[in-house]
Amino acid sequence: MKKTLLIASVTVAAIMPVAACSSMAPAATSSKAKISIAEFNEIQTGMTVAQVEQIVGGAGEKSSEVEVSGVKSTSYQWTGEGSVGANAQLFFEGDKLTTKAQAGIK
Repeated sequence: MKKTLLIASVTVAAIMPVAACSSMAPAATSSKAKISIAEFNEIQTGMTVAQVEQIVGGAGEKSSEVEVSGVKSTSYQWTGEGSVGANAQLFFEGDKLTTKAQAGIK
């Protein structure tokens, strides 16, 4: 009995700090803006990332970034308003929009 109680006490003592740390961690929040079809349609090639963010009302999530021969290409994704999985992908070369695509945005 004493051995079982000791094992249970040690197990609880080992788990408590882990549980306490995980409960103190801030909840993951997304400050990413959602994009509407009207905002998507307003965005034009040649715009900068800052201009796009101003239209949408916030930053998208950087999907990829690569530099080839001194030219940086970056893609960003915004969650779209509309159906589940709605999103917009915008591709920049340097700081200028070159291509945009969307799926399911309303």
